[in-house]
Amino acid sequence: MVKYIVSKNGYFYKIVNDKKIRVSKEEYLKKNKNMKGGAPKTKITVIFIGAAEIRKEENGSRNEKSGQIPNLMEYFRINLENTFIAVDPEHGHNEIPHLSNRSGIPVSIMTNPNDVNPRCLNISYMNSQAFFHTFTPDDSTYYVIFAFYGGIQKEMPSFRVAELIGIENDFFHNISNALCLGMSCFNIPPNITNFLRNYGFRLENPVIIPVIDQSDENAFYAIISDLRALYKIQKRENGISRKPEQIRDILDALTKIDKRGVDAACRYYEELKLKYGVKDKDVLDSTIRTFIEYKNMGKNRNQFFKNRPRPNNS
Repeated sequence: MVKYIVSKNGYFYKIVNDKKIRVSKEEYLKKNKNMKGGAPKTKITVIFIGAAEIRKEENGSRNEKSGQIPNLMEYFRINLENTFIAVDPEHGHNEIPHLSNRSGIPVSIMTNPNDVNPRCLNISYMNSQAFFHTFTPDDSTYYVIFAFYGGIQKEMPSFRVAELIGIENDFFHNISNALCLGMSCFNIPPNITNFLRNYGFRLENPVIIPVIDQSDENAFYAIISDLRALYKIQKRENGISRKPEQIRDILDALTKIDKRGVDAACRYYEELKLKYGVKDKDVLDSTIRTFIEYKNMGKNRNQFFKNRPRPNNS
């Protein structure tokens, strides 16, 4: 069996009988495009959802105190094939010259979800559900989607963020195609270049997409989906009960992280108790949230989730 890989230095190789042979980019793309998982990812598109500025100062000026559009000059300078899209009906209140000045690049108003121009801040006035209803993803593009909403915790797994912003296309539920991240509506605009590099993305041509582990985020999702209650019901602990339809909802939620049936769910909960160091106690969402924050601290990712002070009238 022949296997094609990309090295950390961006060189292309095929492995035949355990022997690694360097090949051209053209051969790599040609041989991989029909393999399981679709074509290899050769570029990155970043999409911001809900990042528009929604207020001005009293004197009519804007000074970065709302909205999350960052400066994008470095992001495009590194790789001109990468693209950027911002989707939010509130962009209709944002002046194009101001958006261009804030992002450092030209602004292109999208006539439809597939009208994406390179080296531009592509602005759509649609809401996310309507936008992705007719958006056609490119199989050779990896999508990183930031959803700036107050109700989406940053600990949510990618597929759940995709659901909450109305992405019904299975393409975006697959983390091999897209990473969806929940950000606060008060989030300070993240430096896109630094963020992606801290996550393990290589932005230069050829791009390299990291293997993304969301096991902790899946655990967080399971706990807030009431896995703990399901476990205690089965073990007859603490007199906890749920209606049959509630239990069905819990089991349906767990199938999305491939935990199917009551027995598998109970085994998973026992695994979480061991993993998060609470063998004799319950696993809570706060426990996992703290664990995720501590893990990301060493990778220097927490800085990108920092919020600006909330305005007094919020």
